[in-house]
Order: sequence, then C-alpha cells, then structure tokens
Amino acid sequence: MEDGLNDVSTWGFEAKGRVTANTAADEEADLHYSIDPHQRISQDEAHEHIVKVDERFQVMQHAYVYDFETVVLAIADNQAEIIRSCVISFFY
Repeated sequence: MEDGLNDVSTWGFEAKGRVTANTAADEEADLHYSIDPHQRISQDEAHEHIVKVDERFQVMQHAYVYDFETVVLAIADNQAEIIRSCVISFFY
C-alpha cells in the first residue's frame, strides 16, 4: 500500500521586505505581477523574475548549499502583505 511519504519534500524559503513606499511601489508597478502575483518558474527563468542580483544569489544559496530542489522567494510590504512570490524549481 502506498503511504504517500515518498512525495514529501522540503522547500527553501527566502522572505524579503519592501518597507518604504518607494520600494513597495516599484515592486507593485510590474504589470506582469499585478495580473498573477504568484509564479511557479524554473531555474532558467529566475533572471527574468528576480531582478536584484543579490536576491538571485540568496535563492541559489538555498538550492545549492542547502540542497533544496524548490525555493520560494516571497516579497512583502511593510504591512506584511505579500506583494508577490516565486516558487523556483531547481533541476540538477
């Protein structure tokens, strides 16, 4: 009998805050995310969805140093409201 335990995995999680009005507005200005603020992407698309280079490296650190196949990057405003999130799948 299949117990479903083989499907269990752990994801990495990186949270970022856009705490000033300007940084939150810049994040929210991207029309691509106003239509669908929650994206699932592959590692090959990360450079298109994660503009800040340091944030890309932090996500990659979760994947390669801590050995996570999936990493979530969540970006929130100063009210802790999620502006957008990316679920990134790494295949190696």
